[in-house]
Parts: sequence; C-alpha cells; structure tokens
Amino acid sequence: MIIGVKTNRKRILEIASVPVIGGFFLFVICFVPAVAMTFFIQYLFPSISGDPYFGYILGVLLPLWNLLLYVFDIRLRIFFIPAWLLFGVIALMRWVFDMK
Repeated sequence: MIIGVKTNRKRILEIASVPVIGGFFLFVICFVPAVAMTFFIQYLFPSISGDPYFGYILGVLLPLWNLLLYVFDIRLRIFFIPAWLLFGVIALMRWVFDMK
C-alpha cells in the first residue's frame, strides 16, 4: 500500500481498509482539499493567478492541511515520508528553471 493512515476514527479506518477504494479515499483527503483551497485563493485574488503562484500557494497549503489533519488525529503516510514536501520542491524547481 502506497498510502496509509493511523487514526482512532473508525469510519476513516473502515473506508481506508478497502483495497483500491481506500487508497483513493486517503489520496483524496490528503491532497484534494489543499488543491481546492489553492484554486479558491487564486479565484479570490486574481493578481496571484498563474502557474508559478499555484505552486507557491500549494507548497504552503499542503503542509498546513496535513498539519491540520495531524491535529485532528488523522496521520496520513505516503511512502512513509512527508510527500507534500515533494510538491514544494517541484514548485521551487519549476520557478528556478522558468526564470531563464
């Protein structure tokens, strides 16, 4: 299993234990809210809309969203590393290479 969860919430554990659907469900609660909030922020503030800003905002919101899940006792694990960090690195590298 690529993505896992450690929580005391029975409902989440029941859904996560289903082989294919559980992994998709965990992926959705891990990434989709942060991505949706990123689109919403860009909708509210048109001056920060654009490809590089999307990466910057997502690089901030993904860690914050995962920290909030951690506070609510939902600990998600992807490859047992903080996968949201990879998105920040990707966004930074895209920004560096787009500056040329």
